[in-house]
Amino acid sequence: MRKCLVLNVLEPTIAKRHLLRETYETFLSMVREALSASNGVRSRAELHQATYRSFMEEHHVASQIVIEAKSYAWSVRKIVNEGISKCVIRFDRRLFSFKRTKRNNPVFSLRRMDSKDHNTWKFSWRKMESAHTLSAHCLITR
Repeated sequence: MRKCLVLNVLEPTIAKRHLLRETYETFLSMVREALSASNGVRSRAELHQATYRSFMEEHHVASQIVIEAKSYAWSVRKIVNEGISKCVIRFDRRLFSFKRTKRNNPVFSLRRMDSKDHNTWKFSWRKMESAHTLSAHCLITR
């Protein structure tokens, strides 16, 4: 069984690739900051209290991405000793959707910013598939 759902997504534009890369780098930096803040923290709730507000003010991303970065850092805190060089962003149902354009073409929408910024990307795909969770490493090519 695959951990990652592979969509037959058409090649993203240069601007969309840049935004995906920027989201990945922002997520990775939040994970690193949360890992450094996790020293001396005894629970996930304490880590949330210590990091959530500053992440929202500094990074201006959707709250679910902030929560996911904190959760990711909490889950890898004991196995990562010398920092983290790569990670996987999980997008849950609140951050993505499958839609259709006015011409009835299938579109994959991914939200990365706060809802008040209305910053979403739309990707066309060839075959409709659905999932509960998508991983960003399926979409980002290094």
